[in-house]
Amino acid sequence: MADGYARASGGVGVAMATSARAATNMVTELRPRCSILAPVVCITGQVVSKFVGFGRISGDRHHGITMPITKHNVAYARAEELLRTVPEAFFDC
Repeated sequence: MADGYARASGGVGVAMATSARAATNMVTELRPRCSILAPVVCITGQVVSKFVGFGRISGDRHHGITMPITKHNVAYARAEELLRTVPEAFFDC
């Protein structure tokens, strides 16, 4: 839907997902965006900070998976950091 909005309106599409599988499912749609240039900003959740890096929880891997196919990719330790960097993501589109 975010892609369709971006193409139809000429604006930036926005998609949101939780962590783990939901976030990595976005990769299927992000890859084509690199070639057709439909501007889409994806915001995903993250596992609780104390669990990041544990192999049993797959929510800590989507940042690295999407790094090669995105223009702007940031992982936050604190929610307050969003206010500073989310506008940068829209500027990069």
